[in-house]
Formats: sequence, structure tokens, C-alpha cells
Amino acid sequence: MAQHEAIAPVPYIPDVARLERAWLEALHEADAPVTGAVDLAGMENRLAALQFTAHPAARLIVSDFPIVSLWQANQPGIETSGPVAIPDRAETALITRPHFKVQTVMLDAGACVFARALLAGMSVGAAYEAALAQDETFDVTPVFAQLLASGMFCGFTVGDE
Repeated sequence: MAQHEAIAPVPYIPDVARLERAWLEALHEADAPVTGAVDLAGMENRLAALQFTAHPAARLIVSDFPIVSLWQANQPGIETSGPVAIPDRAETALITRPHFKVQTVMLDAGACVFARALLAGMSVGAAYEAALAQDETFDVTPVFAQLLASGMFCGFTVGDE
């Protein structure tokens, strides 16, 4: 699609299509129990060593374009009273399906690096270091809480500290 000449004037279309495809995949993916914050009770002193298992429905779509903003502005039921302001920025879509409902959340650059590292099997501590290398102001607490609440994980192990 990206190579098609009709798409050239709207270069974000292939990335929005990847988001749409990931949303459909998440909808039809196998189900698994979601790991949330309550499942980490008693692990407070070992959080940095935790390695998470990605939920089968979790998808991460990274783009140089504002794909989440574009996609959300064009969903059924969105009421607008004129043109919608779309920011000029790169966006990452986190698509998950906790409790059988697909949801799409935008992640900033630091959160994207953190989420991508966790999905790749890195420990929370190593993922945090990777995110800090991307964004020295990265605040892990709200991002980690957001990822846990999103249904992105379905298990974890305790690795070496």
C-alpha cells in the first residue's frame, strides 16, 4: 500500500491501515487472563526484575504520523462541530482487549520504548533504563500503571535482579 502512487499525497494511510488491521487482530485473538496491578501484590521489592508475558491480543503500532488521533477522529459516533485539530506529531498505538473489549491508547515516545521493551521480554528495570535513554524525563510510575490497566500482559516471571 505504501508504494501505491495514489497514496503518496497522504503518507499516513499505510500506518492507519496497520492500526486498523491490528485492531481487528486483537478483536479475534485468543483470550487469556489479564495481569493487573493486583497480581503484583507482594512483589513491590522485586518489580525491577519482573519480565512480563504479552497478552495475545496486545499490539503496538509505531508511526511517524498522528495515527491514533486520526483514527479516533474517524470512529463511528464521534460528533464534531467542524474540522478536528490533528496534532503534528509521531504517535504509537497500544491496542489491547481486556475483558473482551478492544481499546486503543496513544503512547508517547518514552512510553513506547518502555512498552516495546517489556513486550520483547526485557525486565521492568531494563525497560525503564531504555525509556530513560529515549526521554530523560520519563516517569515510569504512571506509564507502568497505564500498561497494567490496559490489559497488555497475561503473566510474569521474576528474573535476575
